[in-house]
Amino acid sequence: IAQQCVALRGQLRAAGYESEILALRVERRVAGQAQIFDASHIKREDGLLYHHSIGSDVTAFAARHPGPKCLIYHNVTPAEFFAPYRPGFAWMLETGRAQLPRLASCFPVSVGDSAFNAEELRTCGFHSPGVLPIIIDPAKWNFAPDAALMDQLQDGQTNLLFVGRIAPNKRQDQLVEAFARYRKLDPRARLILAGDGQDFDPYFQRVREQVARHDLRRQVHVTGQLDDAALLAYYRTAHLYWSFSEHEGFGAPLVEAMWFDVPVLAFGGTAVSETLGDAGALFDAEHDLERIAELAFALAHDTTNGRRAGALAAQAARRLRFLPANVADALQQIIIRMETTAHR
Repeated sequence: IAQQCVALRGQLRAAGYESEILALRVERRVAGQAQIFDASHIKREDGLLYHHSIGSDVTAFAARHPGPKCLIYHNVTPAEFFAPYRPGFAWMLETGRAQLPRLASCFPVSVGDSAFNAEELRTCGFHSPGVLPIIIDPAKWNFAPDAALMDQLQDGQTNLLFVGRIAPNKRQDQLVEAFARYRKLDPRARLILAGDGQDFDPYFQRVREQVARHDLRRQVHVTGQLDDAALLAYYRTAHLYWSFSEHEGFGAPLVEAMWFDVPVLAFGGTAVSETLGDAGALFDAEHDLERIAELAFALAHDTTNGRRAGALAAQAARRLRFLPANVADALQQIIIRMETTAHR
């Protein structure tokens, strides 16, 4: 959500609007990008773009705001993914999802960052929700990667990459299982799980236990939280982006991988197939892990008479859909709708 807030603020300022990001808590890594939320700083006539996911103390304020406003929905992960591992967090997710129908009458304008999310808003009673895709701007990567990490990763091994926090809906456990089969085809391969895991999290423990059971401690790298220079190094050296995630409201790393000409292989559920369009390679629940591993090997090593080249060409076309200029029109339409509904 943070990256989209920054991108939208840039679009709004470029269009001549004053725009600021307000949040209840601001992490250190984005400390210069946002201000701590203070209701007294928001005037009645101010336009409000409220980003909703799990919900927070800001939700009630946004619902009551009398000025022009729009709810931007980034999806709430279904609670059942977390219930076996973190029931308290599952309750928070369930509560956040339950808020949606009650918010429908408070926001005459709403959008999802995918048609998948917009449809969820529609089922919750929102009127004519639109779509405002996540902005993926390759210009954000115009800096040097971590040089030492680049050297480590360019050692002749195959780098298979997934980007995302360690979480049950991301299904890193299935990815590890598939990687164990992949290694039979490509013994000189490593799996990079570029994301943070918490030691107290039972699901993270499950993933680590699977890694140990397959004796893959040296081949599976869980990076923890990364700075941008390290993440850039992982993208630039990846041979394949591989995702088993079963629930995505959009899937920004899928598009980021496209910008680095990394072929994408992903489970095609929820919004993933929409984000990829006709680019990338998809699999479903009917595919067994051996077949998926074979497809991963074919894409990583281009053993299918140019399939990798064809995939990259399709990805090069698809990634343009999410450039700032191509999302600007959708944002402008939202502003027009906000102004129109505010004067009714």
